[in-house]
Amino acid sequence: MTANRVTVVCSSLSNNCLGRALLLADLAKPLADVRVVGTNLIRGEIWAPAAGFDVPIEAFELLNAFQYPRAKHWLRSKLAGSKVVVSKPLQTSLGLTRAAGVGDEQMLLDVDDWEKGLFSGASKLRQVWDLVRPAKVNSFPTTAHLDATVTRCAHRTVSNSWLQQRFGGVLLPHVRDTDVLKPDPPAREAARAELDMAGRFWVGFVGTLRAHKGAEDLLSAVVRLDANVGLYLAGIDEDDAYTAQLLARARQDLPTERLRLVKTFDFKRLSYWLGAADMLTIPSRASEAAAGQIPAKLFDAMAMGIPVVASAVNDMPKVLDGSGQVITPGDVDGLVAAIRRYRDDPEFRRKCGELSRARAVSHYSYASARQTLAQALAAVPVFKPD
Repeated sequence: MTANRVTVVCSSLSNNCLGRALLLADLAKPLADVRVVGTNLIRGEIWAPAAGFDVPIEAFELLNAFQYPRAKHWLRSKLAGSKVVVSKPLQTSLGLTRAAGVGDEQMLLDVDDWEKGLFSGASKLRQVWDLVRPAKVNSFPTTAHLDATVTRCAHRTVSNSWLQQRFGGVLLPHVRDTDVLKPDPPAREAARAELDMAGRFWVGFVGTLRAHKGAEDLLSAVVRLDANVGLYLAGIDEDDAYTAQLLARARQDLPTERLRLVKTFDFKRLSYWLGAADMLTIPSRASEAAAGQIPAKLFDAMAMGIPVVASAVNDMPKVLDGSGQVITPGDVDGLVAAIRRYRDDPEFRRKCGELSRARAVSHYSYASARQTLAQALAAVPVFKPD
C-alpha cells in the first residue's frame, strides 16, 4: 500500500463506537501514519478505554445538527491527502464523510454492527421524535437510509458473516494483539485481592450492559445459583439509565458479598480486570439488535484464555469452535447449567481456556487481519479534494 496517511472516521469518540475505529487504526499502524478523527457527542469526553491505544485522536464537538455544516468542512480538511476508512454507516461517520466530498469509491467502509437493528427496541414515536431533535444526529431515519446505501461503497469490510450476507464485503473479524493480550496470573491475583474475590466462583460480564446482550438473563442465572457463585461486572457505566436499572435489581437480588463492580477502565488495564473472572458470559438474546453483532469481549476472553459461555447468535459458535460452551439465546436454565459445569469441573474449565487461547492466536490475532486490511486499503485511492 502506498499512502503516507490513513485516517479512520469514527461516528462517536464518546462511546464504545471508538473501539472498532481504534482497532482499525491499530491494524493500519505498520502500513502508514494513522489517526482517528470524529465527532465528540458528549462535550469534553473521550471513551475511557481509548487511553490504552497509542493512536492520535482528533475531535469535533458535534453537539447538535446545527453544527453539521462546520463539521463537514472540518472533516474535509482532515481527510485531504489520506486513505479514508469509515467506521460504521452512521450519519456522523458515513453521512459526514460523504458530505465532506469523499465519493463512495474513495473510501473503505467498515461495518461491525447492524446499526439499523440496534433501533429495534425503540417505539415509532421515539424514532420520529429523534428525527426532529437537534441533539440526535444519528436518528433512526438517517440510519435506515444509510443502511440501504452501504453497498454503494466500492470497498467494504465487515466484522462477521451475518453482516457479510447482508452487505457483502471482506470479512475482518474483531481481532486482538495476542502478543500483548494474554494470560497474566500475577495481575489476576492482584485484581482478585483488590476486590476481595477469594473463596467464591465469579461469573463475569465485561463491557456495556444492554438488554440485547442478555444482561438480565445473566443476573437471573446467578441469582438461581448457590452462595458460592458471584456476579462480576466490569467496564460498566453507572450513569447509563439501563445499567443503573439493572444494578438496582442486582443489589436487591444478590447480597453484597456476591456482587463485584468495576467502572469503565483504560484498555491497558484489560488483562487486570478481565482476568479477575473465573469465566466470561456473552448471553446475547435472539433479537434484531443482537443479530449483526459479536461482542468484542468474546475475543478478549479468548486471547486471555478465559473460558466462555456464549449464545448461539451470529458467528459465536463458529468463533469458539468447541473451545467454550454455547447455549440457546434466552435459555436461563442452559446458562445456569453451563456456569455450574465450569464451576464444578476445574479440568474442563482449564481445557476450555487453553483451547480458546490457542484459537485466538491461530484465527483472531493481528497477523492475518493486518494482511486483510492492507489488501482492502490497496484498492482505495488517496482522497484529494477538488
